[in-house]
Formats: sequence, structure tokens, C-alpha cells
Amino acid sequence: MEGQFSVILPAQNHLLFSQLALDRGLFEGSRLLIHPTPHKPVSRILSVWDLKGYRETKEEKMVLEVKGRHHYSAEYLSLTRDFYLKA
Repeated sequence: MEGQFSVILPAQNHLLFSQLALDRGLFEGSRLLIHPTPHKPVSRILSVWDLKGYRETKEEKMVLEVKGRHHYSAEYLSLTRDFYLKA
């Protein structure tokens, strides 16, 4: 059986989910730590899981809003652009 799945969790739930997943033979290949703004702590963690063992989990960070409310980072806009309706 092959494949992988991704989850987005509140940061405070990620550790418990990780422990449960590892107990069931799943491994975290990568995780994206999502900060709402540059100075706020991680609010969400997007992680990718499968049955392969990894030496270490690849970790990246993303900030959503950079210069105040609704001023989104280039990374966030690039990630979500396909989900916006075009006028």
C-alpha cells in the first residue's frame, strides 16, 4: 500500500497527532509551520504523512500576513492563487 496524506492542525494539537500517527506506523515526511504574522507564534501546522521511514522531517515556515491585515506574503499568495475566483 502506497500513498500519503496531509493534515492541517492547530499547532497545539500537532504533538498529540504525531504521537498517535507514529504509534500506528506512520511517518512525517514534511511539515509547514504557519505563522499568522512575522511576530506571532505558529498557529497551524500542515504535515505530510506516509508509511516510509524518514531520517528527519523536512521543515519549512510560512508567514501569512506581512504588513498588516490583508497584506499577504508572496509565499501565501503563490500557494493559494489557484483557489481564488478570477473576475
